[in-house]
Amino acid sequence: MDTAVRVVTALGGILSIVGLGWVLTGAFGYFSGRKNGNPAMIKE
Repeated sequence: MDTAVRVVTALGGILSIVGLGWVLTGAFGYFSGRKNGNPAMIKE
């Protein structure tokens, strides 16, 4: 049971890091599109 808890905790940590990367990438594209006046980048 202890091993299962560790595996689930590790997967949760990995998924949260990947999710945070997606959020930062999307925010970077959004603000870059706003700065350049490019509506196609804002919708990414």
